[in-house]
Amino acid sequence: MFVRAAILMQFKALKWLITRVFRPALTLGVGYSSGGFGVGTAETTGVSISNLSLSVAPPDKKGYVKNFFIGLLGVCVLQLVCQALIGRSFGAIVSYVAFAGLIYWLYKNVYCWNRDVYPKLLDEWYHSWICLKCGYRFIM
Repeated sequence: MFVRAAILMQFKALKWLITRVFRPALTLGVGYSSGGFGVGTAETTGVSISNLSLSVAPPDKKGYVKNFFIGLLGVCVLQLVCQALIGRSFGAIVSYVAFAGLIYWLYKNVYCWNRDVYPKLLDEWYHSWICLKCGYRFIM
């Protein structure tokens, strides 16, 4: 079990390294041809990851922060619309109810998923193997 946990940590560290550390690269080139000298630049962004490495990566947990801020934005827009159409007090009531709904939605869709579904997916990933010749994934 310790070896599998170490492999999982390596995948997570590699994913973090690729997504957060590598930045766009600037390339500068100088050349000479029959027309004279030339200078060119190129800027590259993004990360090149093979389909094989993506297919064998461990599953990710769902995050709270992104979902919370998207939901909070929705609550604010709903509050502004209700205040503009109906009134200030009704907009406040709707925003409180919507915020409570957001907290419940985060509990059901993020916390419960991370608690119930993610361990099953991770266990399936631990026991899955891939044939490098045909690409078929099977579980042992």
